[in-house]
Amino acid sequence: MVDAALRALADVVYVRDVANGAPDADVLELARTEQRILITEDYDFGELIFGEKRPPPPGIIHLALDGMTKNQRDAKFAAEIDELRLAPGCFVVFSRRRPRVRALP
Repeated sequence: MVDAALRALADVVYVRDVANGAPDADVLELARTEQRILITEDYDFGELIFGEKRPPPPGIIHLALDGMTKNQRDAKFAAEIDELRLAPGCFVVFSRRRPRVRALP
């Protein structure tokens, strides 16, 4: 469900297909050099961007949907997929509540 919705919205590349097992810093750099919005469930990317001051990609969407089943996460993300337009230039956190948006440095 989410994959189809994402593919309808944009050109999607999965890290597991192009850089499986790569360190987070390398994934971040790949997203930046390819000018891609990074969608992740990994909390480390916020630290890399805001803590370590690494150059960000065009946008980051963090799915902070802990404690939800895969079906619940997929439904939540699909219901709010239109909010992806917030991502360019921003770090967007999708949680159980509404998305939170913070400008990237």
